[in-house]
Amino acid sequence: AQGNSHRGVRVCQELTSRFNFHNYDTLVRGKIDPTIRGGSRKLLQINDLLQAAFTGDDVQIHDLVNSAGLDVNAGDYDDRTALHLAATAGHAAVVDLLLELGADRTARDRWGATAGDNAAENGFPALAAKLA
Repeated sequence: AQGNSHRGVRVCQELTSRFNFHNYDTLVRGKIDPTIRGGSRKLLQINDLLQAAFTGDDVQIHDLVNSAGLDVNAGDYDDRTALHLAATAGHAAVVDLLLELGADRTARDRWGATAGDNAAENGFPALAAKLA
């Protein structure tokens, strides 16, 4: 006999009902994405938020906070927030946006530094004064 066994077909149907194996499967809620390792989609979005802050991508920040519902004060493994990273890189417009979105200017990273401290340390005194 050639072809797939009934049991084999059933296993495949069960797998595809639980996991995303196609690009458009992400549109279906409740399925698990086997390509995401070591974390959830929310963690990846937080990473995207932090990266956008460091690179000065205000459009992506706005989308992630407003559309994806991310906490603007979410931090990385060192408790550095998007505001810390934007201030470190000297992105004044991004700092303004983050403050407008509710970023906490008093948040401290694992070394006890605020975003204003980071701005001052990296040669952005006007930004440090704004964050004081």
